[in-house]
Amino acid sequence: SFLGVDDSFTQAGFDVVFDNRLDPVLARNAVYGRAAWDRLSFASEGINRTEIEGRGYLGILGHNVLVLRALRADSDQRLPPYLRPLLGGVANLRGLGAGTAVGDTLVAGSIELLVPLTSPLRLVKIGVSVFTDVATVYDKGERLADQALRRGAGGTVWFSAAFLRLNVAVAHGAGSSTRVQAGGGLSF
Repeated sequence: SFLGVDDSFTQAGFDVVFDNRLDPVLARNAVYGRAAWDRLSFASEGINRTEIEGRGYLGILGHNVLVLRALRADSDQRLPPYLRPLLGGVANLRGLGAGTAVGDTLVAGSIELLVPLTSPLRLVKIGVSVFTDVATVYDKGERLADQALRRGAGGTVWFSAAFLRLNVAVAHGAGSSTRVQAGGGLSF
C-alpha cells in the first residue's frame, strides 16, 4: 500500500559486474561496471527495469584519484509511484535531498577528486574530496535531450577502516540550499 495504491508483484532479475579495483575505497587506474535487469510481474502487466553504472578511477599527482561516474536507471513502461527512481541525496545528486524529484528514468554523472590525508597503504584511511554532480529524472515518453540537468557541488570528509566506510558531504545544489549529508557502509 502506497499513496492509495494497493499492489503486489513478483520480481526476478540478474546483474553482471566487472570490477578490477584492488581497493574499492581508494581505487587507482581501475574500472567498475555494473549492468542489471529486473522483471517485475504485476497481475495486469510486466515491466522490465534496467540499471547501468560505470566508474573510472584515474591516479593523478601523487596519491590523488580522479573518479568519473555515470548512471542510468530506466524501465520499458511507466513505473508505479513506489518503484520510481528518486533524484537527490548521496546516491546520485549531493546537494539536493533524496526524493527531490521522481521519474521513470534517472540519469546521473559525477566527477570527484579524492585526496587521501593518510597513506593509501594504511589499514585506516582518512581523506577529503571535492565533487560536482549532475542528474535528472523524467517520465516515459520524454527525452533526455529535453530535460534540465540539476547540479550540485561540494566536498566530503571520509574515513575507511577495513570493512567500514563513513563520509560526511557538504554540498550546494544549484538553485537550492546547502545540505550536509552523511553516509556509511559495511563491506565483507
